Amino acid sequence: MLFCGSPAPLNAQDWLRPEPGQAPRWGHAQGLSISLHPSPGPRGLIRIHAPYLGQPFPRVINFVSMEPVANGRRSQSELERSADGQPGLRFTSGNSLGEALRAEVASPATAIIGNQADHQTLRLFIASEKMTNGAHPVVEVEFDSRRPHAVTFRTHAAPGSAPLRSLVLSATMGNYARLRRTWLADGPRHARDLWGDYQPDRLNFAPWHGWKGNELARKDGITRVAWDGDEENPSQAEYAPGVSLHWRYQGGKATQMWEARAVPGLEARVNARKTYWGESGPIPGGISFENCELEEPFRPGAEFTFTVTPKTPAELGFPAR
Repeated sequence: MLFCGSPAPLNAQDWLRPEPGQAPRWGHAQGLSISLHPSPGPRGLIRIHAPYLGQPFPRVINFVSMEPVANGRRSQSELERSADGQPGLRFTSGNSLGEALRAEVASPATAIIGNQADHQTLRLFIASEKMTNGAHPVVEVEFDSRRPHAVTFRTHAAPGSAPLRSLVLSATMGNYARLRRTWLADGPRHARDLWGDYQPDRLNFAPWHGWKGNELARKDGITRVAWDGDEENPSQAEYAPGVSLHWRYQGGKATQMWEARAVPGLEARVNARKTYWGESGPIPGGISFENCELEEPFRPGAEFTFTVTPKTPAELGFPAR
């Protein structure tokens, strides 16, 4: 677990764990949490919730998709069709990798509380259905009481999976928070400066833009890349008629961040849009990032920590130009 900060009280009631008849949700009772379908939203995505920003559950601040590269092709858990014929792959959960692979969607993991000398952890596994490129990804999820606004994912492949070149965990809904600045080792890069008047692809995305590991910020041996918006009060934006309520930002401003250990081949990437996914309405203020991700050559157990914090990039130690 990649961590920093002071210990939190060690009480079981500080954790969210599924109750019968409730959404499959896990995490910090007073901090960041995750949930799975049938919590509102598409299948094939891990929901990220940050109610401490003024976004009551089931409002989602972002989604994380599993996007493994195998046999020369990248699959996307949200966009593939399930074995049951429905869009989006089914995710199942368990207290071990084997349990997650055998589990039913209707039987979410209880999750395991781990007691350490000065903190607690909450741990479970989430498995996707096998993908069309032959990949069968599983992520191990861990929360740490010292980091109430973060969750760590460890990447795994199920037995029988095609060999993975990488397993990308992509934060897929940056347009909701209108993330426009990527924070690197030497300061921020604004979306409008990366693309200008781009020519969108058939799904209205701007081309991917990436940075190598040596361009990313580091702290205590950990590579970090962050994103935030350029609006002081994103909840006060004016939207075009017809933009759905789920795209209308609620609550306070936040910084979103990926962290991983510095390894050869590590790269950060973003793409962007001027209009909301599935909508004809423009994004207030113009182009903003949609997918924000880190990728490295696949290693079983590789850690990627995702944070959503009210702190600014400067408060997190990122330099301004």
